[in-house]
Amino acid sequence: MASLDPRYFTRFYGDLNLGEQGSAALVGLDRVVRAERSGGREVVQETPPNNALRQHLPPDDQSGTFTAVSVDDGIERIQHFRILPSYPFYVTFARARNELLAEHEETREHLLWHAGVISTFVLALSALLAWYFVVLGRHSRAQASTLLRL
Repeated sequence: MASLDPRYFTRFYGDLNLGEQGSAALVGLDRVVRAERSGGREVVQETPPNNALRQHLPPDDQSGTFTAVSVDDGIERIQHFRILPSYPFYVTFARARNELLAEHEETREHLLWHAGVISTFVLALSALLAWYFVVLGRHSRAQASTLLRL
């Protein structure tokens, strides 16, 4: 038997960037939430198992990821869980799907902008090289014609 202060876990994981609607929780193998940090609030109490945990935390898997809609606030979250070695607990981390996808969308927009700039540069360079070779060909033909006349 071991005595653990659940606040230790909520403070320990408090520095994680889980977004405004993300959460981290310490959950027993019985699916009872022992401690939870959601956004800026910290909850340290035993709460009954919710449907998402009961449905998605299989007893034989050491870790995994699932998507579930919270019954408390209706927010869809992508959750990852892992069993703590030597303890009968899961640690779960969740990010709101819309926040996570918004970050990816912002990254995607930056990458598309960079790709557009680079594509424009390559296209302009190709056009300059094509123009150079056309001018060089004209010049070579003009030299060959002049040489023939001489």
